[in-house]
Amino acid sequence: MAGDYEWLTAAVTKSNQRLKAYGWDDLDPSTITVCLEDFENVPLEKIRLSLTHFFRHVTQCDEIYSLAFSPLKGEKQVFVLVDFLPGGMVESEGFAEYAIPFSEDHAVRTIETAYTPFSAIVDMIRLSDDLGVTCWEYRIELGHLGSTVGELAACLKRAISLISIPGDGGYDAPRISEITHHLNADNLDYLIGLAENHCLEFKMRADLSSEAGRIEMAQDVARFANAEHSALLIIGVRTERLNGVDTAEKLTPVDPKVNSPQRYRAILDARIYPPVRGLQVAQKQVDPERCIVVITIPLQRDQDRPFLVHGAVVDGKVEGSFFSIVRRHDEASIPITAREVHAMMSAGYRLLRIDGIS
Repeated sequence: MAGDYEWLTAAVTKSNQRLKAYGWDDLDPSTITVCLEDFENVPLEKIRLSLTHFFRHVTQCDEIYSLAFSPLKGEKQVFVLVDFLPGGMVESEGFAEYAIPFSEDHAVRTIETAYTPFSAIVDMIRLSDDLGVTCWEYRIELGHLGSTVGELAACLKRAISLISIPGDGGYDAPRISEITHHLNADNLDYLIGLAENHCLEFKMRADLSSEAGRIEMAQDVARFANAEHSALLIIGVRTERLNGVDTAEKLTPVDPKVNSPQRYRAILDARIYPPVRGLQVAQKQVDPERCIVVITIPLQRDQDRPFLVHGAVVDGKVEGSFFSIVRRHDEASIPITAREVHAMMSAGYRLLRIDGIS
């Protein structure tokens, strides 16, 4: 039975040495740190069984073993921590900076969905600002262990992408996550001087009383949802044209009663299909009687795009039976062409035929 755990001992030793060769000299002695790539195709159940045998036949006692699966230095992957507990329980944890401030219930549902291959259950979650930025911290119990370490890493990356705002994809503009951090700290003056770009738009006010205005608001959100990045739409900021780019010049706060988050959500839910996942609408108080409105549009799933807006304004006239599809490029909006819509529909139809549905 020695082979049940000796393979793991040998693999850990070799992988640990490999990490040190790449410059990992400050390994935590309380955690078994190994190279993620060395265990990528190993099922968690195999590791658990080996450790269980080690507990029973070598140490003769129950212990908690923490394995940290680390990418090689310089590689842009996630750091996966797994705790193997007495009794066969296996837990993992996640940490996401620049968190989207969901309710805890929504965050739990999102995380558990991301870890579907492991039938995971969130047993601890909290939103914190301990590191100077808003972060989600969570711990999950893994129910199904037949999947591999690599699949767990993929689930972790998926969860992080759904509950936090990624970087700006290489643009020189401030990261959306940085803007969100300043807004959460009520540092609204930080907005002044920021230029609109592929993931940031300012509006001095929103017309929510007319159908044309409500359609325009839905289009503003949908064009970001159809893009390939997270975005912020901020109402209550006047812009001026500087060097050919609309740039935030002054806060123009709006009435919080007229611009309630509930009203925005009702308008957007009624006009955008499918619903935008993770959409957040929040007020940031400027003074007791005025606020700005911040709409956060997280990166959406490919299979949900394109997002359609029910209704269109044609030659100044509202056409309720029309629908529109728009997306954003840099600071401008561009329509999705009829050719692109037809290509999407044809691709979907072909998939349906392949699956034998039609």
